[in-house]
Amino acid sequence: MAKRTSARRRLKRPKKRLNPRGSRRLARKAGKVRKSAKVRKAGKAGPRGSRRPIGKPGKPGKAGKPGPRGKAGPAGKPGKPGPQGKRGAIGPQGKPGPQGKAGPAGPAGRMPSINEAMPWLHLVFEAWEDYKHTRKRSAKEERKAKKLAGQEAPDAAGDAEDGGKHKKKKKREDRK
Repeated sequence: MAKRTSARRRLKRPKKRLNPRGSRRLARKAGKVRKSAKVRKAGKAGPRGSRRPIGKPGKPGKAGKPGPRGKAGPAGKPGKPGPQGKRGAIGPQGKPGPQGKAGPAGPAGRMPSINEAMPWLHLVFEAWEDYKHTRKRSAKEERKAKKLAGQEAPDAAGDAEDGGKHKKKKKREDRK
């Protein structure tokens, strides 16, 4: 059984090769060559093989990280001030001021009599009557203008006098 374990150890142990230049020391350590044995040197190299076609070049690598940011340059001259802005919205109405002093009293007098006030009242009422007549006249003229415009281009619905409203006539059968 002792032989089997040593054989297993030999198989597991990596085999050391001889140095191609003929070093005796490495060969002795491996336990394959005696002290008196000569180590052979490597022979002449054989002919080179035929050249194969060159493959595609590899892809370029990743780009490097950007370097640190440079120092800021000197500050430039300040620019011209901008144009004047638009006027703002009107603010809220302010509080009313304090009440002023009372004015001087007028001359003492009497109220005008009705006979003195009548001519003035007649003027006011005449002006009111004139105003009413002018409004009636302008309304009448507008109606005439509309009527003339209606006669030149009558509606499809009917006459302008009726306002476009017609009653259907009832059909009557002749009675004998």
